Order: sequence, then structure tokens, then C-alpha cells
Amino acid sequence: MKFLEERRKELEANANAEALRDVIRNLRTCFGLPAFMVDRLERDRKERGLSLMDYLKELLAMRYQELPREEPVSRTSSSGKPPKR
Repeated sequence: MKFLEERRKELEANANAEALRDVIRNLRTCFGLPAFMVDRLERDRKERGLSLMDYLKELLAMRYQELPREEPVSRTSSSGKPPKR
């Protein structure tokens, strides 16, 4: 519920139900990626035998492994405030 409340505020929505619909819509459309990308990713997911959620977890884990190889990025802006998500 806390996640939905935060998402509702980000969307400036009136109800958590709107936030939940947004999350589901993004999952179903692969976050608005072009169809050719969605098709290729869907084939890859099926070839790996993964559910959508397991596939997303794997992609995030692979990205996490790449982060130490990248140059560190400052967590604050020049104003000293953390960037908005």
C-alpha cells in the first residue's frame, strides 16, 4: 500500500486505484516500449522459461552487476538536494 500511495502522489492521482491501474498498464505494455522491442524481449523471456516478474528481476540484477563498473554518479544536485525519481 505504501508503494501505491507513493505512486499515486507521483502521478498526482486521486486514488490508489489509479496508481494500481498505471502499474498494471506499464507491466502489460512493457512500459510503453515499441512493439519490435516488446516482441524481441518477450521471445527472450519465453526462451529462458521465465515469468514476466522473474524476467524483470533478472534484468535488474544484471543491471546491478554493471553498476560497479561505471563511474560513480553524485546522488545530489548542485543545490545539495537528491534528484527526483
